[in-house]
Amino acid sequence: MKDIDFNRIIEDILQGSFDLHVHSNPGSDSKFRLGPLETARYAQEFGMKGFVLQSHHYSTAPVASILNEIYPDLTVISSITLNDEIGGINPVAVQSAVDLGAKVVWFPESMKSRMNNDFSVSDNLGDLTKPVLEILEIVKSKDLLISSGKMSFDDAKLLFKVAKDMKIQKMVLTHAGSFVDIHHQLELASLGVKIEFPFLVCTPSRNRITVDKFAEMIRKVGVKNSILTTDFGQWLNPVPAEGMRMAIAELLNVGMKAEELVLLSKDNPIDLIGI
Repeated sequence: MKDIDFNRIIEDILQGSFDLHVHSNPGSDSKFRLGPLETARYAQEFGMKGFVLQSHHYSTAPVASILNEIYPDLTVISSITLNDEIGGINPVAVQSAVDLGAKVVWFPESMKSRMNNDFSVSDNLGDLTKPVLEILEIVKSKDLLISSGKMSFDDAKLLFKVAKDMKIQKMVLTHAGSFVDIHHQLELASLGVKIEFPFLVCTPSRNRITVDKFAEMIRKVGVKNSILTTDFGQWLNPVPAEGMRMAIAELLNVGMKAEELVLLSKDNPIDLIGI
């Protein structure tokens, strides 16, 4: 039997892949490995289609705009994260970011807000707050993608149910496996929410789940309902482009099929982001 060329299989999958969750410097609360220019350069050299650039502290729209001029063969999508640094649940900041080209709105990446104590998207009656509804109207009008951040399952479920009722189609549960168990992941997937599986949770620095369990969880949710990201950029990890290669290789090594990995790293995220 002819030996399988795993390197060729990995490279074929990596070519044209898209990472929905990438970090770079500057970052006020984290030490990242590279600046945005180097992060994009590696992605282009690895033959990726592109990535979403996330910051917990500012809209990445101006940065992404510059990167797309410098690397015209790469698609860098900008985003805004609704943390305290941009005013929390701030429709004005979202509209400004969208006007500058942002296509992804992340709900807070912190379980607590310094301004508002425990973060919640709902009021005392269990309904979404007015600012959240205003943001969803912006999302709907511009066909944006919303991601749950680190909110509770109950808040995420409420947010996504209302978004679905509003005919918003691009929805992602962020950090699957870290904050939301498999039963709740399946419940959200039934609403049309894509489940993000960031490979960061498998790294030695996080050590939250083995690659085998990671693959098992993806298959339970279903590869058609899932997306593979890295969430890389940290100083102690490989560059995000290499992180995507690692994720593909490790999942291939534990038995995932090439066609499954194409869905997870190419087809699903590209369809979701709409490029």
